[in-house]
Amino acid sequence: MSLDDKDIDRIATLLVEKVRSSHHEFWIDPETHYQSHLALKQMLEDYDRARSLFWKVFITIIAAGAAVLSGIAFLKGGK
Repeated sequence: MSLDDKDIDRIATLLVEKVRSSHHEFWIDPETHYQSHLALKQMLEDYDRARSLFWKVFITIIAAGAAVLSGIAFLKGGK
């Protein structure tokens, strides 16, 4: 037994109707779902960049602060 395209389309339509009517409280449009994943991917990439930038700035501030404090101690001559 073989299914032709018409049979496959009929089965797919019935399956979607069954899922919508009995198992899901809501149905998400596939394109909307895909766009949501793209937006989530972009948010995660932005988060990774921001986290990396934060740590670079934080380490730079710590190093600059240590250099300034060392310079002040050197200029005061340990008094």
